[in-house]
Amino acid sequence: MYEEIKIENFRGIKSLELKDFKKVNLFVGKNNCGKTSILEAIFWSLNPLDINIPVSLGIFRNFHGSEALEISNFFKRFETSLKSFFYRLEDNKISISSKIFGNKEKIEIEPYYGEENILDLNILSKKGKFQSKEVIKGLKFNFPLKNIDFKVFIKNENNNYSFVIDPLDLNSDIKNITTYKGRYLNDEISKIGDAIKEFSDLLNNKKEEDLFKLLREIEPSLEDILITENSNLLVNLSGIKKRLPFEIMGDGFKRIFRIAVFPINDNKTLKNGGVLLIDEIENGLHYSIQKLVWEFLIKLAKENNFQIFATTHSLDCIQALMEIGTQDSDDIRVYKLFKTEEDLFKTATYNKTKLNIALDEMNLEIR
Repeated sequence: MYEEIKIENFRGIKSLELKDFKKVNLFVGKNNCGKTSILEAIFWSLNPLDINIPVSLGIFRNFHGSEALEISNFFKRFETSLKSFFYRLEDNKISISSKIFGNKEKIEIEPYYGEENILDLNILSKKGKFQSKEVIKGLKFNFPLKNIDFKVFIKNENNNYSFVIDPLDLNSDIKNITTYKGRYLNDEISKIGDAIKEFSDLLNNKKEEDLFKLLREIEPSLEDILITENSNLLVNLSGIKKRLPFEIMGDGFKRIFRIAVFPINDNKTLKNGGVLLIDEIENGLHYSIQKLVWEFLIKLAKENNFQIFATTHSLDCIQALMEIGTQDSDDIRVYKLFKTEEDLFKTATYNKTKLNIALDEMNLEIR
């Protein structure tokens, strides 16, 4: 189980520490208070050896647009990409410390500097000469491994990248490292194209009925969904002679399809100790079906033994979570985030009992 995290100098977070994570963890607060950054930090800490993580974080926010399909594109806009990770680049280092299954883990990310010849122009004489200047050439990741401090470099040379491990004799050890497991979902990641690929696997594994059962709560006439040779979805509704294009279904139906298909099919990443991260879980969902989605996800998390971390700024979403009857009320934590004028973070932590009191008796606004 992912138990706690401390984040420093990452995204909009100067310093933040969160503890006592449970089966279901919901981060709430105003816009730009660090909710998404917490999910990203958790995701990075689960598998710090994945050199594609910097690219993934850009895709999560649609930072690089449609070009961000591989790490080489990350370096095409390297300076802008790099600065987006750091609260203050001048502070030089991102630190993410965590406790996972009782193990204390830490990753540090900092700019990697190297020399580059820069043309220094003399405006008056219209002459110039090349001078050697230290510039940011990549990223450096620091880890402890078997009581040895080692470093992983992603170096950029003329938009070409290289992956270097120091010391080199740790290459064989790195291949044998067991990293933790996590799956990140937001509107960018769970687009319909990716969801169709997951749905295809779902059909092959004969696990589609769990998804259909959930979708029938929204559309009771649903009989099945098929994939065409062109990888399009067709929906079969009772009482209608022809199959209908998936695109004409309501937003709630399509959103639930995209959210649910990934955790249903993803036994490899989530089952037995994985982490599911969902940013702005309420997007596209009418308040009347948010409880249904929570019930489905929590049931799936218990059956497959994974944790859920999600963000919202919707009071309806919080209330829907609180309405769910769970055998253990301590399975749920809600963290309200406050950001001060000095960019410091304060948090209020609620278990289900305390949050129900805050909502019902104190009429506390926690969004």
